[in-house]
Amino acid sequence: MSSQPRISPQQRLGAIIILLIAAALFIALHFLPHPSEKVTDIDSTKVAIVIDKKAYYDSLHAARDAHYDSLRLARRDSLHQVLLRRRDSTRVVDSLWWDSVRHADSLYYTPMMANRPIKKDTIIDLNSADTTTLMMIKGIGRNTAGKIIRYRRQLGGFTSPNQLQDDAMYTDQYGHSTKARYCIPDSILTHFTANRDSIQPIQVNHASIDRLQKHPYISVTLAKEIYTLRRKQIRIKHIDEIRALPSMNDSLLLRLTPYLSLEK
Repeated sequence: MSSQPRISPQQRLGAIIILLIAAALFIALHFLPHPSEKVTDIDSTKVAIVIDKKAYYDSLHAARDAHYDSLRLARRDSLHQVLLRRRDSTRVVDSLWWDSVRHADSLYYTPMMANRPIKKDTIIDLNSADTTTLMMIKGIGRNTAGKIIRYRRQLGGFTSPNQLQDDAMYTDQYGHSTKARYCIPDSILTHFTANRDSIQPIQVNHASIDRLQKHPYISVTLAKEIYTLRRKQIRIKHIDEIRALPSMNDSLLLRLTPYLSLEK
């Protein structure tokens, strides 16, 4: 015969007390009037204090956020300035080094060129001459001759000796111009000619944007415009179609025409 647990008088009393408390809470929540119904007078001073305190803390948070934002901007700007100073210092060092190399070349080659028996009527074709041939002209050193060869490769060939005075020929890899110091004078241009039959034009109807913009006369914007025109019309048939582009003008088209081929 199983025995059931018996509830002690203390447990019975505790259960009754809990039930009474629960009943009192139920009556208070459902039948007693809400405090807001009885309180009609609101202390405006306390409300103003609460509102002012909230505004005060909001202003503190806003000031703190602005402070941290300024710190982040300061750190970012300072890092940017450090990188700019480092880049500029690198450019200065490179410039000084190249200037020293050019000065050394001039000290070495100038006496040699001065003693060379050069005829005044010597004429050299810019599109077929190598470095040694170019240095036969008095005033053309190894550095200048190499610069002429590099610029000839970028152009695809010279159309006129006057192109030896183009700004693009004297712009280094950092975008700095050295034309004021190393520009070839007019007196030397008379010793050169340019055979246009040696020019290697750009096949406009097949060239990519990257190929077009490698030419010194074609900017990135103009390269994109030419490429877009070709894609739109499938094929560019006449040079006047390029003349109508926004980035094109008559003087630029005159210089650029020998370097553009519209063949299929």
